[in-house]
Amino acid sequence: MSDGPRLLTPVQKARRKQNIEYLADKIDELSDAAAGGKASYAQFEAILNKLRASGFYPEISLISGVAKAM
Repeated sequence: MSDGPRLLTPVQKARRKQNIEYLADKIDELSDAAAGGKASYAQFEAILNKLRASGFYPEISLISGVAKAM
């Protein structure tokens, strides 16, 4: 019996990875929109929250870079 967090199964790992990659693609799309002035930090923050919910935490310097660019 284990008291710690359970490890993800291979299927769960693959789904998690796929979800994180999907969200990364959404950030790329948002970046393109931002270049044309058609994106907001709130849109980025919504994606960021989903990344965090997936257990992925980007470095603060990357988040700051996005904030400065918008």
